[in-house]
Amino acid sequence: MNSSLTKSSWVTLAALASTAMSLQASVLLYEGFGYGLANNASINGAAATGTGVQGNWTVTNTGTASSLYKTSDLSFGSNFATNGGGSLQLSATYNGSNSVSSATVNLSNTGTGTIWGSYLANFTTIGTANSGSFVSGVATGTNGVTSSLKSGVLSNTNDTDRKLSNGYDSTATPSGNFAFATSTTYLFVSRFTNVGTALGGGINGAGTTWALTQAQYESWLAGGATEAGLDSNFSVRVNDALVGSGTFAYDSNGYLVFRSDAPDNNGSAMTVTVDEVRFGTSVADIYAVPEPSTALLSLGAGLIWFSRRRRTA
Repeated sequence: MNSSLTKSSWVTLAALASTAMSLQASVLLYEGFGYGLANNASINGAAATGTGVQGNWTVTNTGTASSLYKTSDLSFGSNFATNGGGSLQLSATYNGSNSVSSATVNLSNTGTGTIWGSYLANFTTIGTANSGSFVSGVATGTNGVTSSLKSGVLSNTNDTDRKLSNGYDSTATPSGNFAFATSTTYLFVSRFTNVGTALGGGINGAGTTWALTQAQYESWLAGGATEAGLDSNFSVRVNDALVGSGTFAYDSNGYLVFRSDAPDNNGSAMTVTVDEVRFGTSVADIYAVPEPSTALLSLGAGLIWFSRRRRTA
C-alpha cells in the first residue's frame, strides 16, 4: 500500500469534513428573494421571508425609477448554490431631474465586531455619465438615503473608468478605474471591523470590498476560501478611509438597503439585479457552498472507498 497516497487522501477527507462542519455555522442574514411574486411585480409591501430580516419591504422611487421582483435568480456556476427563488432588479433613468430607486427591509439580528457581507450583482446598464451609483448596505431609515457598512459601483463618463466603492460610515471611498462589464455577474464581498463599538482612542472602523468574477470565485474556493485568499482573487478592491469616531451598528434599528441612482445625463440609467445577499461574523458565513448533506455524502462515499482500498491493498 502507498502510505504517502493514503496520508494525502485522509488530508483531503479531513478537509471535506471541515468544510461540512463549517457549513453548519449560522449567518446574520440570508436573502435569496424566494417570494414567489409575479415577474416585474413591485416588491413594495411584500412580507420579508429571508433570514435576519423582518416586516415588509418598502420601495421609494423618485423620477423614472423602479424596484421590481424577477422570477429568475442570478447564477454563479455549479459551485455557488442559490435557492432558485428569484432576484431584485433596481432601475433609475435620468430624465431631466434626479432619479433614484431604493428597496429596504428592517433587520432583525444584531452583529458586533467584524461583520462580513456578500451579494451577487449583474448590471444591465451603467450609464456613461457622472454621479450614478448602486449601493447596498445598512440604512438608518426606510428611504435608504443615509447608509453605512456599504459597497457598490459608481458610474463615470467612460465605461473603462467605473469604480468600486466602500463606505464604513455615511461617506464612501472609490477605487481606481475599473471597467465593470454589463451582463456579467460579480460577487461583492465586504468586511467591516469594530461594528457596534464606540470608535475613538485608537479604535477605528475599517471597511474593505472585493469584487470577484465567477472564475475568481472558483479559484478562491479551490484555495480554501480564506480571508487572505481574497487578496489573490479579485477584479478590483477598495479600502475605505479609517473611521475614528461614532458608533456604526448592525441591529434591528437598521435596514438592509439596495439603492440605484441614475447618472446625471439625460437618458442615462443605472439598472442592476441583485441576489444571494448574506451577512455574517466570519468569512465562512457569506459564501455559498454545497449543502451539508451533499458534503457529508461525499465524505461518507470517500471513507467507504478508501476503507475498501485499504482492505484490498
